[in-house]
Amino acid sequence: MNFVGKNFKLACMLSLLLGAGSVHATQFSIQGSDVVTNSGYGFSYSGDGGNPTNSVNDARGSVGDGGYDAFDGMGYLSNTGSLSVTRRTEAFQSLNLYRWFDTFTNNTGSTITQTINWWGNLGSDGYQTTYAGPGSSFINVDNNGYDPVGAYIYGNNTFASTSMNSSWYCGPEGQWSCYDNVNISTTLTLDAGQSASLLNFVFLARDNNDRSGDVALATNTAANLVANPYLDGLNQDERSRILNWGGMPSEVPEPGTAALLGLGLFGFMMSRRRKS
Repeated sequence: MNFVGKNFKLACMLSLLLGAGSVHATQFSIQGSDVVTNSGYGFSYSGDGGNPTNSVNDARGSVGDGGYDAFDGMGYLSNTGSLSVTRRTEAFQSLNLYRWFDTFTNNTGSTITQTINWWGNLGSDGYQTTYAGPGSSFINVDNNGYDPVGAYIYGNNTFASTSMNSSWYCGPEGQWSCYDNVNISTTLTLDAGQSASLLNFVFLARDNNDRSGDVALATNTAANLVANPYLDGLNQDERSRILNWGGMPSEVPEPGTAALLGLGLFGFMMSRRRKS
């Protein structure tokens, strides 16, 4: 396990013990089975114009209920335009944490600037209260006292603060038919052959016995994630492409370029071998 992942796990465990205000806190467990995998995590499709309620959207890799009616679907992608997309969605049940790793590639011959949407719908269908958390994050508190408190964390660097925007939509308070849509829009500019990734987290807090510490737990966990994003399971190449946590777009080498690089390295190694 890398140091960052270990550091976050320790902080998360402390939050579970202290943030809920009781050593007898019994947090529920998220539902890993709610991850939609009907066609696998890797897929490619075109966007639908950015309308979050458009049924054309592809749900693969989204999360259904999340446990205790946390979501009516969370982590959809829309408005991807001509960019191809691959994604990996993971549920870390011991941490009550969902993670979405989405990679966008420009396979065309020209530069693309596209504002894509990562969005979802909360399960309560009632008025919600949100407030800003540390860094690029926010907390959702359900007013009916049943649904989990959600911490949404989507970055900790300049790119996240300048190129990503979170928005919230709900009807008048008490309106049962409210959609409770949450949306994180991100403007990407990729040259021909470039790839870049975005990493989003959602943490859910719901004590089965005492709900009084849930908001503090969600807030503390958001702060821990902003300072120490949970990157376990992502290799160095994947991490280097994550724009909202410090990465830069990477170019996909042409087959001929890759072959030349390989020949060059082989020649260099042979010359060193002859000299030794």
